[in-house]
Amino acid sequence: MPLHPIVVVLLCLVQVPTPVVAPVDAAADGYTQARIEAALARLDVDAKQVRIAPHDLNLFDRQPPRSPLLDWLVASPLKAPLLLGYFDESFRIETPAGCVKALSRMSRWGGKTVRRGLIGDPLERAKAAVGGDEPLVTAIQRVFSVGGGVADEQVLAELQRSAKDVPLEERKTVATLLHTMCDAHQWVEIALEPLPTTRWDTALTQLLESDVDEDGQEPPPFDTYREVRDVTRAIIEFDTALPLVGAQEIAFAVRDLRDVYDRDDPPTWSLSVDTPLGLISIGSEHNVTDWKAAPLLLIDWKGDDAYPVAAATDGAKRRVSVAIDFDGNDQYVNDQITTGNFAAGHCGIGMLFDFAGDDEYAVPRNGLSQALFGVSVLFDAAGTDRYAAVEKAQGFAFAGTALLVDIEGNDTYDIYKDGQGNGQPGGVGVLADLAGDDVYTANDTDIRFPSPQSAKHNVSMAQGAGHGWRGDYRQGLSVPGGVGVLYDGGGNDAYTCGIFGQGVGYWFGSGILIDRHGNDSYTGQWYAQGASAHFAAGLLIEGDGDDRYDAQMNMAQGAGHDVGVGLLADLAGNDEYIAGTLSLGAGNSSGIGVFIDCVGSDRYDNTRGTNNMGYATPNHASSIRSAIPGIGLFLELGGVDTYPPGRMKNDDTWSSEPGEGATVVPGIGRGIDLNGTTSE
Repeated sequence: MPLHPIVVVLLCLVQVPTPVVAPVDAAADGYTQARIEAALARLDVDAKQVRIAPHDLNLFDRQPPRSPLLDWLVASPLKAPLLLGYFDESFRIETPAGCVKALSRMSRWGGKTVRRGLIGDPLERAKAAVGGDEPLVTAIQRVFSVGGGVADEQVLAELQRSAKDVPLEERKTVATLLHTMCDAHQWVEIALEPLPTTRWDTALTQLLESDVDEDGQEPPPFDTYREVRDVTRAIIEFDTALPLVGAQEIAFAVRDLRDVYDRDDPPTWSLSVDTPLGLISIGSEHNVTDWKAAPLLLIDWKGDDAYPVAAATDGAKRRVSVAIDFDGNDQYVNDQITTGNFAAGHCGIGMLFDFAGDDEYAVPRNGLSQALFGVSVLFDAAGTDRYAAVEKAQGFAFAGTALLVDIEGNDTYDIYKDGQGNGQPGGVGVLADLAGDDVYTANDTDIRFPSPQSAKHNVSMAQGAGHGWRGDYRQGLSVPGGVGVLYDGGGNDAYTCGIFGQGVGYWFGSGILIDRHGNDSYTGQWYAQGASAHFAAGLLIEGDGDDRYDAQMNMAQGAGHDVGVGLLADLAGNDEYIAGTLSLGAGNSSGIGVFIDCVGSDRYDNTRGTNNMGYATPNHASSIRSAIPGIGLFLELGGVDTYPPGRMKNDDTWSSEPGEGATVVPGIGRGIDLNGTTSE
C-alpha cells in the first residue's frame, strides 16, 4: 500500500534542522559554569571569548551538509561537559525501543528530527493491517506485493500449514513486524527518489571498494571530477530522515516480539519462504549454506548459530533486512569485502538484535553497524562479546545513521581505522557500550594505513571521530565531516589508537568520546584525546575514576588546530597525564584548545614536548586567521598536583602570550592551578 501524500508532507514539516537541546543537568560531577568562570576571571579571560563563531568557519568552506552539532560545539566549547546528562539520557537503552531515543537524538546532530512514539502508537498503521485468522499469511502476501510479485497458491497453502499451530499472539507480532518492514522499505524508496537507481548503485559500489591513497588520507574514491560531483550531490540529495522513520518503527516492533518471547519455553515453530524482497527464515535451525544474501527477516529462537550474512541490504532492491537472535553463543563472521555482511544499511536499513550469549562479530569491513545512504543498528543485550574489523565498522556512517549498542559484558573492540564511532560526510556514527570492563583498540602496531604525520603509526580515525573529505589540494571539492561518538557508560576500560582518535574532529567533523565511570587508560599519538584539525571539533569527556592519558607526540589532550576546537575535561579522580608538543590546552593556527581537570590530585609529565599547558601559537599578519585569535587554556581546578620543574606549580597562574604585531588579533595562552599548596 503506498504511503499517503499527506503523511509524507506532515513528516517533512517536522524534519527541519533543530538546535541541540539544553543540558539535562545544571552541573556534571565536578564541573560547573561558575567554577570555570571563576578560574577564567583570575586569568583575566572572558568566557565569551572562548568560542569560534560559525560565520568564521564560513570564511573557509560552506559546502553542505554541515552538522548543527559542529556549529554548537565550536561556539560553546565550555558548555560541552554540561551535556553529559543529555548523552546519558540519549543512551539509556534497555530494550530495542530504547534505540529509538538514541536514533532521534542522532537525527538532530545530522540536521533532521525524527522522533516516532512521542504522540500516539507508532505501530498503529502496521497493527491495523493485522487482522483475521491468518495475520502472518496476509503480511507475507504484502511482502510479495511490495516486492512486485504475487504469492502463488502453493506458497500460500504451505504458509497456512506452517502457521496453523502458531499461537495467535506470536503470529500477530511477527506479522506486525513484517508490515512495519514493508513500510520501511517504502520510506527508503522515497529517500532514494531524487536520483536514478544506477546513480545510487554506482556510488555505493565505489564506497564499498574505497581505500586510502598514497598520502594516508581518505579521499573521495572516484576517478573523475564528475564522479566526485555526483557522489557529493548524492550526499546532499539523500534524505536521512526517511529511513530513520522506518528504523524506529522496526525497533518498536522488535520490542513487542521480545515481550511475547518466553525464554523458559521458547517457540518451536518454524517457517521458511522466499519472497521477492528476500528470504524469511524463522525457527531454531536455518539452512544457511543456501544463503547468497542476507534474509529479509531472520528470527532464531534458540541455539548456538554461525551465520554467513544477516541484517544487510545490498542496494539493488532489498531495502530492509532484519535479524533477531533470542538466545545462544553466536558467530557473525565472514570475509566479504565489497558487499554488506552484518548490520549493514546500504541504500537501506539493516538491523541486528542479539538478546543473549557470548557472541563474536568479525568482518574485514562494510558491516557490524555500518550505514551508507541508510540506517544500521546492531543491538547486543548481554554477554561477553568480541567485535573485530579492519575498517569502516563498529558504528560507521556515511550519509546515514549507524548505531552499535552493547548493553553489558566485558567486551573487546578491535579495528584499524574508521570505526568505533565514526561519522563521515552526512553521517552520524555511534558506538555505545553501557557497562563492563571493555577494551577498545585501533591497531597501531601492524602498520597498514601509515599516517602522513608519522609513517610509524596508523591513521586511526576511531573511538569518536568525525571527519570530512579534504579536497582543496587535490580535486578541489571538499565535503564537511559528520559526527562520530563513542559513549562508554561504566567500567575500567582501555583505549588505544594511533593518529587521529579518542575524540577527534577533522575537516568540519565532530568527534566525541565520553566515558562516564571507572579507572580508564588512554593511549594515543598525534591528534588524540580531545583534538581537532581544520575547522572541526574533538572532545574527550571523562566522568570519574583514576585515569591515565598518554599521548607523547603532538596536538593532544585538549588541542585545537586551524580554526577548530579540541577539549579534554576530566571531572573527578587522581589522574596521570603524559603529553608532547601543543597539548594539555593548546591552540594552533587560530584553533582553541582547552584542558580541564576538576577534582583530584594529578600528576603531569609534559617533558616530551613544548608549547603546552596553556599555549597559543602566534598568527601571521598575511593570513585571514590574523583576525581570529587562537586560544590555549589549562584549567586545573582542584587537588594537590605534581608538575615537572618549570613554570607550572600549584596554586598559581601563568601565561604564554603570543608575540603578535598590531595587525594581528592577539591570542590567549594561559594556565591556572587552584586549591593546591605544594609542588614537586
